[in-house]
Amino acid sequence: MLLSVGNANVFQRFVFWGQVCMNRSLLGLFAITTAVFWQGPAEAQSARPRSPGEIAAASQVLVVKNEACRRQAREQRLGFFKRRLFMHRCLHPRS
Repeated sequence: MLLSVGNANVFQRFVFWGQVCMNRSLLGLFAITTAVFWQGPAEAQSARPRSPGEIAAASQVLVVKNEACRRQAREQRLGFFKRRLFMHRCLHPRS
């Protein structure tokens, strides 16, 4: 017998550990691949306002949008957490 009882146990442990390492490697490879390809299309960068007048105009647009979303949430009589979720989805809609 080439493999005695003790050696067979060591061999089984080695095979098991190899499977664990391979599973971890495959899981890591899958996670990296998913992270790279899941990002979707690159978003076009919008021009940032540079002058004080542009900043004030952009700020006013945000204020109006925020107030409109707040009114809608108030009309729907949403609770705290649902209102926060509604506000987030209203201010940052997915395209």
